Amino acid sequence: MTNITYISHPNPTCKGNPLIEGLGYPMLQDEVEKACDNEVTKMGSLNDIPVQYHSYYARSAIDNLADCYITRDEAYALYEKIRRMIEAGYKNRNPVKPVIKNQMFTAIHQDGKEQQEAFHLKAITGQDIDSMLTANGSFLLAGLSGAGKTSMMLRILKLIPRELYHTTYLSSDGEEVKIEQLQIPYIYVQIHNRKGQKAFLKGVIEAIQVATKIPYLTRDVKNGDSVDDLIRLVRKLMLKHNVGILVIDEAQNIAPDVAADKDKKVLGGNEKTSISFIEEIFNRIGVPLFFIGTLSTLKLFGKEVTICRRTIKDGSLMLLGAEVDDDFWNRFFNQINLSQLLDGKHDSEDHLKRHLHTLTQGIPAIAISLMRATLSHMSKFGKGEQGMTIKALSHVFRQQFSELQKPLKALKNEKYHMYEDLAPLADLVEINKEISEQLAESESELKSRDEKKEKLSIPDTDKAADAKVENELEKVRKVKVKSKRSKVPVMDAKTAQKIGVKGLLKSNSGPKSNVIRENS
Repeated sequence: MTNITYISHPNPTCKGNPLIEGLGYPMLQDEVEKACDNEVTKMGSLNDIPVQYHSYYARSAIDNLADCYITRDEAYALYEKIRRMIEAGYKNRNPVKPVIKNQMFTAIHQDGKEQQEAFHLKAITGQDIDSMLTANGSFLLAGLSGAGKTSMMLRILKLIPRELYHTTYLSSDGEEVKIEQLQIPYIYVQIHNRKGQKAFLKGVIEAIQVATKIPYLTRDVKNGDSVDDLIRLVRKLMLKHNVGILVIDEAQNIAPDVAADKDKKVLGGNEKTSISFIEEIFNRIGVPLFFIGTLSTLKLFGKEVTICRRTIKDGSLMLLGAEVDDDFWNRFFNQINLSQLLDGKHDSEDHLKRHLHTLTQGIPAIAISLMRATLSHMSKFGKGEQGMTIKALSHVFRQQFSELQKPLKALKNEKYHMYEDLAPLADLVEINKEISEQLAESESELKSRDEKKEKLSIPDTDKAADAKVENELEKVRKVKVKSKRSKVPVMDAKTAQKIGVKGLLKSNSGPKSNVIRENS
């Protein structure tokens, strides 16, 4: 258990809540980046090693690139987002004022085997989705398979306390409050192969069991339990152990809502897990949801132009390729460039950095693999001939990365429709065009209005209306998606281990999804 040092939260809606104040102060951006980074382990001196073995040990040091991890620029924004979502999830579950929480416990028990209808629970939390607890938001981290989403999130979650045990809390007025409660700030689960509702719920129970070390699966789950039974247990455990947020990885494996009425959810052991099914369970008790998945996950959140109201509250982020002049790409290249291990004349670092970006379209997983393969290839040449050059990078790319040339070319030329995994990017371009037109039209109307005022010499008494229009324009600007390929998706990380794997991206025009980037 962790010793808790309570802070005094400056936000009045969070102040006096031990679940929130027990989390302590958040980490700063440089602290997060430093904690997440795993720099490449450098080779020591080979002075005591016979010369004939130097080439072998150079390649041994090159292999260390496989364990290198440089934090993406998006890491701190995600860390901060998940911290704030956890805080939001606790606002209505304050153990110092446990009225609502106790009422929910009672309601869950009274609903018995009617957890889906949840008549008693809805009487407390509200009869419709919009009337639920304020912590009913969701967040989506989307990107192509192998984008590093999971690796980044696991590193971020390690920066948040895994468990806290509260005993005595000193309130702001000096009163000691006995709590004696375990707090689990987050639960992390993965969904595989569109498993049924029972499998998903048991996965959540298992994650809670691992976090608490209490054998819920063997003690409280029976073979004959229905989906309603499992929902009741999951809800009770979430409240009992003060779970702050549920992180759901591999969300692309969630089944789409196929019912004509998405609010009419079907329960059953063989029924697939859908977004609406998950939302109803956890949002109803005020536990926020953090989804991680490929770009196809965007289709699960509705067919509207916006990602749908389920994610609008907390937004979403797409993890794509890096820009060549980004701070990340500079730090990344400086780490993986181990040309000092080779004996030869090397091209300038800036040329190598930019050429590596051109070949890989800014995709870190492919860049590491290509750099590692090229360094190993050149280390087999004789002394003085082991130069790390753009020619060497191009040669190894053509020889060992032929499977990636066509999809990477499609990314470069914005031919997203050629590959099923890239189809959502084509939709983003179309949506960006619509947004740009909307922005231009709104700005034109505002400009026309100002010109009319000047001609008629009308006093500027409608400042409030102008401010409202400008505010709407700002919202549009924030969700604007660049139509040019400024960032490219990160490919399957497996290609960094075994180049030549078939079917990395299926050549299929496929159906297009209507998606949009939301900035929170």
